[in-house]
Amino acid sequence: MHHLFFGCAVAKQVWVEVCEAIALNIGVDFLSIGNMWLCNKMFLVCNMVTSAVLWSIWKLRNNICIQNAVWDKSVGDLLLKIAFMVQNWLILCPEERKDSLNGFAVKLKSLVRRPGRITG
Repeated sequence: MHHLFFGCAVAKQVWVEVCEAIALNIGVDFLSIGNMWLCNKMFLVCNMVTSAVLWSIWKLRNNICIQNAVWDKSVGDLLLKIAFMVQNWLILCPEERKDSLNGFAVKLKSLVRRPGRITG
């Protein structure tokens, strides 16, 4: 049960920070995020970002619940992993959207490094 509460608290904080970095309220559940996937061209960058977030949270959850890993890092560390993943995915992004996608990663990294933010 501790894992479930912890996972929800971490995921909630990650989504708050991602919404701030992307400057868009992307929703509070999988359905709101999924609705943007239906309009892929309009929300391409946002969809790539939400995919990276979902994948990163899923990997963290599996490490904790299945691999019995101990969480000894901050939410900021998870956000940095998301930012680096997004930057690695730039090659998948159309040329005209790369600046926007990279801008998200840069903004997310700057939010993480801001003093007094994202410690727990």
